[in-house]
Amino acid sequence: MATTTYMKARYNELLRNIENTRNETAAWYRDAMKTVSGNELLNRNRPRLLPQRRLTTNLIGRMVMYYYDPKTKDQLPYFDRFPLVIPISFHRNGWTGLNLHYLPHRLRADLLDALYEIYNNKHLDESRRLNISYRTLQNTMRIRFYQPTIKRYLTNHLRSKIYVVDPQEWDLTLLLPTERFVGKSKQGVWNESRKKLGLGNY
Repeated sequence: MATTTYMKARYNELLRNIENTRNETAAWYRDAMKTVSGNELLNRNRPRLLPQRRLTTNLIGRMVMYYYDPKTKDQLPYFDRFPLVIPISFHRNGWTGLNLHYLPHRLRADLLDALYEIYNNKHLDESRRLNISYRTLQNTMRIRFYQPTIKRYLTNHLRSKIYVVDPQEWDLTLLLPTERFVGKSKQGVWNESRKKLGLGNY
């Protein structure tokens, strides 16, 4: 498992990469890290997003975004309207995936690093994806941070197209404040996730 020192270094490295890159994309990310809405993200198409009308099995292991209206929202203590998800399995009426928004940024980075390491897929391109299975997640301590992120989604409760994130921009996308939690603040959600993982203030 990554140490706190390692995660701080990892997070700071991502920030430095953005700050030190002198181009239009980096400038957009610097602004977006402070404040960005889902609509703004989709309208500007940053990160590079490929819209699709529906989620298909070829998107398992990729990173996707969409607007979502939960069927049981009146019964949920909180939920995310604009999930950032890596789908891992399909069902008759939807799919299960890892919604990275349920983790604070450092834990997101740690989880993604662990997935890269396990699947030897650090240098993703448009033709590649993470070959994730629920069994692997359950049996690998290195990626135990996945637990609060497991969410099930229903196809008929999508409220937008599916937007696929360019694999080259996954690391940067992790840092964007696009989570839209209803019922609890993001800090409150992240504190709940830390408790579930037994991490305290990690």
